[in-house]
Amino acid sequence: MKQASALGEWPDSVGHSIAKLMSVNTLPKAYMTVYQANQPVACVIGVLDHDYMGIYDVITGAAYRRQGIAKMMLYHLMKWAQSQGASYTYLQVGENNQAAIQLYAGLGFEEVYRYWYRVLLEK
Repeated sequence: MKQASALGEWPDSVGHSIAKLMSVNTLPKAYMTVYQANQPVACVIGVLDHDYMGIYDVITGAAYRRQGIAKMMLYHLMKWAQSQGASYTYLQVGENNQAAIQLYAGLGFEEVYRYWYRVLLEK
């Protein structure tokens, strides 16, 4: 995910890890990046799995937020998934990311369950 790193959201190492995960995933995928003045300003990944599409890594650069870019990307991504036979879309969002939660609620998403990450600590 070079775009995510370019948007200043992640260190390059995280972007490389996500790119590697996506390269070994054999499910159909759509990558979308929005550019302004030849610079990436937002990106997202959609992964199809039968009737479902998972939305991953919705990122909009700080200077471009609250302009409808993420909403437009998600709308087009969901239309693509529908054209590929998907009937459902899911995503995960951090519970403290209120801006994203409002965006997703406006698109009809609702909370189904909560999750958390676990990390094995070194002894």
